[in-house]
Amino acid sequence: MEITSIHGPLYFCNNHDSTISIFKDGNIKEIFIEERYSRKKHDGCYPKRSLKRTNSDIYLIKEDPEIKILNSLINKNINFGEIKSSMVEYYHHICHALESFYFSGFNHSAILVVDGNGTDNETISLFSIDNNYNIKIHRVYKVNSTEKLTKKSLGCIYNKAVSVVGLSQKYDIGNEGKFMGLSSYGTPSVGNIINFSIEDGVSHTMGDYVNENYPYTSNCDGNSSLFHYINFAATVQRDFNNVILDLVKYIKNLTGEENLCLSGGCFQNVISNNIICESEVFKNIYCSPFPSDGGISVGMGIHWLLSNNHQIGRVKINHAYWGEEYPDEKILSYIDKEKYSLTDITPQEVAKLLSEDKILAWFQDRSEYGPRALGHRSLIGNPGNRENFNILNNKIKHRENWRPLAPSVPDELFDILFDVKSKDLTQFMLRSIPIREEWRSRIPAVCHVDGTTRPQRLERDINPEYYDMIMEFYKLTELPCVINTSFNGPGEPIIENPKEALEFLDKTPELYGIVFNGKYLIRVVNG
Repeated sequence: MEITSIHGPLYFCNNHDSTISIFKDGNIKEIFIEERYSRKKHDGCYPKRSLKRTNSDIYLIKEDPEIKILNSLINKNINFGEIKSSMVEYYHHICHALESFYFSGFNHSAILVVDGNGTDNETISLFSIDNNYNIKIHRVYKVNSTEKLTKKSLGCIYNKAVSVVGLSQKYDIGNEGKFMGLSSYGTPSVGNIINFSIEDGVSHTMGDYVNENYPYTSNCDGNSSLFHYINFAATVQRDFNNVILDLVKYIKNLTGEENLCLSGGCFQNVISNNIICESEVFKNIYCSPFPSDGGISVGMGIHWLLSNNHQIGRVKINHAYWGEEYPDEKILSYIDKEKYSLTDITPQEVAKLLSEDKILAWFQDRSEYGPRALGHRSLIGNPGNRENFNILNNKIKHRENWRPLAPSVPDELFDILFDVKSKDLTQFMLRSIPIREEWRSRIPAVCHVDGTTRPQRLERDINPEYYDMIMEFYKLTELPCVINTSFNGPGEPIIENPKEALEFLDKTPELYGIVFNGKYLIRVVNG
């Protein structure tokens, strides 16, 4: 039996990151992200484009008065699955929790969910779960309907701070990563901006920090305006880190578990994630590649399978390649031989091009689940030349030049660059980690102003083609990583299909070429 779980605006107001997840016989099969097809970043509309890629037996979505609209939108005969479970309260956070635990491979775990706002105004939830998916709800912190989310929700407070510095309009999402990057340039103030305490498991005041010193701004005109706020950003980030770590310590004392699963949009914060891992409060920590609302469709599918007594697969899933499949023949069908040159290429030859400071796109098979490019839709380059940072940020991606780039690092070379207590969360670029001091000047294109970077730790069995290429680059240059940033232009979602990849190549002369499936180099003729 195949089921399709739909995450869209039918059940959650102010929705973003619509996705569908397809399960076959209790195991995840595919995950499609609507933004990759609509080309609208963080698209929260009905995922009708994604749904064209499935023909399941059952389609799942939480009940809503508008549910009949979906039939006409996707032109399918839908047998809607009914949720029959006592786990309907705190539905949004339950789905977050189930998604993270499903991917973790743990037999039992504490689960911490922190985001902006859930189904019933919950913002922080603490659970524990066992191998039979028995969930115990320990504490759920809610915001009353009469209260302001921006005073009481940790996720909304951080989002509001992004608006304060002018990186987004009020309550827009998606630019929190820019704010994190900005925070590294500043020095935290002595006093707190975010105030938080726990008493009997209940969180209290998170202060209203928007005042005459930090008025709302919009459309900041360049770096000079933003850099007025670097100390503000640093203070917000420090306070956010402290709150998250307090919650981690609290759920440890509450559950006594050695494993911790994280979920909710707040755990896309790579700075606080690193602090959690290095604290050693928990022995093992897991967070999926898509901890924000894009992961809800996975949790919904698991929710339904549980409520209808179906078996669910239990194995650690340590890759993020769940998108649509693009085998060689499909990719090659897009190549116009009058417009593009196509040559076979080896890992050694790719490594040599990178060593010569050529910027390449690396497009491989199925797209990544989540907001990070992890070696299937990546722009890659030589980290040893700072000018490659400038080319990628200013000429190819056309984004703020103070934002950092990240590296992909083979697992066996990881300890060369980093001295960490734990490697948890590094496979999916979910931590910002200090680079060993002796390496910072050697890989300047991926070293942020504070000496950190957000690495992807790559195991060979996850992606042997990408791994082998990086190892060849290491042999050639003695640099144990390559630049890896997402394959997309300004304000765009990650590239999904070969057609979009070629269109990007057409308009980007600074991009030397595209390596498809680790074996074909495509270049513009006379390019």
